[in-house]
Amino acid sequence: MVINGEYSRCEGGSATPSEPLAFESLLIPLVESAREQLVRRTAARSDGLLSTEAWDGVSRELASQLATISAPLLFDDFARHLATCASDTSDLEPDSTRVFEEYVGEALGDGLARLRREFPVWAELTAALADRWIESSAELLERLAADWSALEVTFGAGRDLGHVAELQPGLSDRHDGGRTVHGIRFSSGTRIVYKPRYLGPEASFYALLSWLNGRDGGTDLRVPAILTRSGYGWMERLASSECETGEEVRDFYRRAGSLLAVLQLLGATDCHAGNLIAAGAQPVLIDLETIVQHDLDSDEDAALLLTGILTLRKRGLDGKRYDVGALTGSVGSERDLAVWRFDAINTDAMEMTVEYRARPSTENRLLRDGQMIHVGSYVEEVVSGFSSTYRTMARERRRLAAPDGPLSAFRRLRVRHLMRPTRLLDEGAARPRASDPGALRSIKQAEIAALSDLDVPRFTARADARDIATLSGRVAADYFRDTGVGGVQRRLEGMSEGRLEAATGLIRASLGVATFSAFLPDS
Repeated sequence: MVINGEYSRCEGGSATPSEPLAFESLLIPLVESAREQLVRRTAARSDGLLSTEAWDGVSRELASQLATISAPLLFDDFARHLATCASDTSDLEPDSTRVFEEYVGEALGDGLARLRREFPVWAELTAALADRWIESSAELLERLAADWSALEVTFGAGRDLGHVAELQPGLSDRHDGGRTVHGIRFSSGTRIVYKPRYLGPEASFYALLSWLNGRDGGTDLRVPAILTRSGYGWMERLASSECETGEEVRDFYRRAGSLLAVLQLLGATDCHAGNLIAAGAQPVLIDLETIVQHDLDSDEDAALLLTGILTLRKRGLDGKRYDVGALTGSVGSERDLAVWRFDAINTDAMEMTVEYRARPSTENRLLRDGQMIHVGSYVEEVVSGFSSTYRTMARERRRLAAPDGPLSAFRRLRVRHLMRPTRLLDEGAARPRASDPGALRSIKQAEIAALSDLDVPRFTARADARDIATLSGRVAADYFRDTGVGGVQRRLEGMSEGRLEAATGLIRASLGVATFSAFLPDS
């Protein structure tokens, strides 16, 4: 099953070699065949590049994906086999694997021919999944080899990175043929992130922060290292860390207010808890593909709330509502993953159920002495940082908007437009805004094509245009009423002390409600 854009994992389905996957012994030949093809394809470029552990991690990810889409079908097929071969299961030992091993042996004995014949859709999906894994993995390894020297300069200060000690795939939704964000750890200790998409939004945003950091009374926000390439790029991988003093806690929330002011101006959305890292006293956004959004209300108050920084309520798959705002929520609370849970996995007594889980991450939440620090006690620090940066940008608006100013790069950006919440793709909810039947038909066809490839659809638009497109080309002309940069320009021109006062009132009210709601039962 595909839930929220990610393959839901089987019980024990993480890429940890010590944990079993459902029916993994049956799927091993598929994984080994795909890995052999990948090694042959990349041998000339990647020889010695990856450690054995890194290769195993990548292969484990394919095994996990195959197990996920195969689990329900193989479980039902095994249950029929069990009923046929052991009509009376009362004499089976609790940990017996006799019938299970017999089932796997028979399936492997004919090279999975029976399964492919009886379940052609499964055969097609597993083959397609393996092909896309080979393609996307080869692409990563080839890019890694080609950019090695530049990576050493950008992320290693010119020092030898060593080799790739660990590859962590699947850090994002699947897009564009199974491509996902990867975490990379080199033997030197350097950690980076590979993003298989255009990184213009991140590059432009960090350049703007650098410019503001250099202004009198400007920001002091951390700017991660980044290396952009055509259609992909690399970023410094930051780890969450605790604040050691009360002053650092106050600095964190003051800087969060500064970050909020910049995001409001840019018309950013989707800045939820999963996209923020609390790196000590520095809040750092790590995913900025939904900045400069089209048709965003030019009113500053609306843009402020739509960022998702202050609070963002979403309904989990368990029916409850959770706050996943960057400052108020926690990715580790929202139950938005559905996983296959197996009891007595890979034994004769195996049982399968669906279980809803939270994403195991709280990297956005500020910690001190091991305790989470709630923003409710630091509202005025957020207001202070917001006000200071707002006034700096208002004072510098002419330089910001100049033809060679830091906002000029945003005009050429291609940004992502979230057509609907990812987890609602299979529910037909939150339909796109377009009223043109042709546009709606094109959007639906693009969604179906992506989902058929087990991907989450991705729609993009140029910040200075009104068309919307997928990776394959234009979907709908003049889809938006307004351009993204048009909204930025109006918000910049409309900055005033009166609007600042209204915004700070909204910040106080929003954080006050979020703080109160944090102590209420889930509903």
